[in-house]
Amino acid sequence: MVNLLRAIYDCGDVHKFSRALEHRIHHYDRNIQKICSYHYQGHIDSMKQLLQLKSRCLEIKEDVLSIDNAVQQSSRQLQKRSAEIVRYRKLQKNANTAIEHISICLPVLENYAKLKELMQQKKYYQALKVLEELEHTYLVHVDKYRFTQSLQKSMAPVREQIKEKSFSEFTDFLENIRKVSGRIGQHASKCTAEQHSFGMSEAERNKRFQDEAKRNAQNVQIELSSDGSMVMKNDKTMERKIPSVQEDDDLLSAQDLIDFTPVHRCCQIFNVLASLSLAGIFGAKEIFDAYYRKQRKEQAAVVIRPPSKLQQSIHSYVRYLDEIIGFFVVEDHIMQTEPSLVTAAYKDQLWEMALQQVTTAMNTHFGGCLDVEMMLRMKKVILLFALTMKSYGFGIGSLYTLLQNFRDQYNEILMREYCAQFERDLDNDNYAPITAHNEQQFKAVISQFPFYKRGLDQEPFPRVFPFSKFVPAVYGQAKSYLVGCLKFMEHLQLSPSEVDDTVRRYANVLLARWSGSLKSFVASKRRTLVQLVQITINIGYLEKSCGSLEQYISKLTNRNDGSTTSSGHLLTLKDQVFRDARSEVEQQIDDALRDKVDAFLELGALSSQVCFCLTTLVHTSNILLT
Repeated sequence: MVNLLRAIYDCGDVHKFSRALEHRIHHYDRNIQKICSYHYQGHIDSMKQLLQLKSRCLEIKEDVLSIDNAVQQSSRQLQKRSAEIVRYRKLQKNANTAIEHISICLPVLENYAKLKELMQQKKYYQALKVLEELEHTYLVHVDKYRFTQSLQKSMAPVREQIKEKSFSEFTDFLENIRKVSGRIGQHASKCTAEQHSFGMSEAERNKRFQDEAKRNAQNVQIELSSDGSMVMKNDKTMERKIPSVQEDDDLLSAQDLIDFTPVHRCCQIFNVLASLSLAGIFGAKEIFDAYYRKQRKEQAAVVIRPPSKLQQSIHSYVRYLDEIIGFFVVEDHIMQTEPSLVTAAYKDQLWEMALQQVTTAMNTHFGGCLDVEMMLRMKKVILLFALTMKSYGFGIGSLYTLLQNFRDQYNEILMREYCAQFERDLDNDNYAPITAHNEQQFKAVISQFPFYKRGLDQEPFPRVFPFSKFVPAVYGQAKSYLVGCLKFMEHLQLSPSEVDDTVRRYANVLLARWSGSLKSFVASKRRTLVQLVQITINIGYLEKSCGSLEQYISKLTNRNDGSTTSSGHLLTLKDQVFRDARSEVEQQIDDALRDKVDAFLELGALSSQVCFCLTTLVHTSNILLT
């Protein structure tokens, strides 16, 4: 019978067999019912005849004996039918048991079908969870059935497939973030620039603050309370709008530019794999972490490697630094969401490597720049890069050191330009005192150079200044140079004392170089006595202007109170800085006078008028020199 049932189930005709069995049972039931009805009616008739025919007891007894024999014969047939009924009931019980066992197997089959469906839909993490549930929950209860062996064989490569597919998606993710790193970095830099009002002048920054204050003031409503005091009402409209503005600010982020789902999915999958104790799964999470860090380190090496055409324009530097910013913004986001994958030590190690490469690249490709405007723009680019990385918690000390080194380079280039302009002004000077023919010209000279003479503004026009046009031009250049020095020192984390001392030091160097240029100019060829005298006068007023430059530096560095801890180099410039140039000019004047005297003496007899003119010339020259 077992073989028969097994054959029935193996051939798949269970339902057909069940229908035939039910039909046969119904047929037997009808036969039994007919037999019972037939004998019951005969029994009733016999009883009636027994009651009615008492006289015929003997005959009835004989009939009873014959009937008893008939009943005995019928009972044996009934017993036979009863045995068949018992057998069929056992068969029905076995069928119910089979159904029960099949019901236990159904969840296994259903989950296996679900596993196949999830694999087709590329939902690998859910498929791995279903696989784990199948192996640890359902297959345990049905492992005695042979079909589970084939299921286990088919499920064996699924885990490896999930691992390979996850690695494939993760590889695609690495390629994508390499492509959008520049956009991520550009967006992060833009946010930092807006936050720090970067690239805006002080007037633009103040105007922006004023506009924001006006908008905020328009949204505030004031009403009088019962006691007469003013109370500010809440603007519910603005309260509803504020979240939307914040939401708009968050619309663009690293998550919007790239989908981090593959990373999270891989972490979840390998965490599940690491929790399994199956062969070949030990250390799966560590293998994935090592693979991720190796790939990202290789990408970092590519990102921080400067391009060959880095020196062509400022945009190439911006793109280079944006790529680096984007790379570390991604790393910071992954560290926030998956701290076991990207640790702080690993991130700092990559940053140190990048910082060293950036510093080297800037020194190599930008260290020889000779353009002042390019230096200023590059300083802003590096500073924005530093502020952006600082906002993500990265150390930027070496970047400020780099900028301070560039500061010296910038000031050297700036100083060369102003020295060249100084020499051009010397060549183009007319060596004649400035004459103001009207009030407008007079005020123009006074505004350019701090000159004061008692009663000068009361004199009639034309009014004559003792110095030539060279002096106001040089004084203006000195002020422009000081402003240029401060432009590069903004936001370099220098204390006011350091800024003040640095500006003074650069000013000393500039004036010393101007003095050397002036000395070389005088010694380069013989000048006329008038030129030499005017140069001496100009030097005197340049020395006097050092005090005004001292005040101008204090004003620029916001130290108007005069309380300075610097060494005050400019306080001694009046007596020292142009000393060599003055000595050279005085020597030239002395030589010129000697030549004049020799020329006069060689003429022989001179009239008293000529002697008087010579005496007057010497006396005037001595007055000018003193």
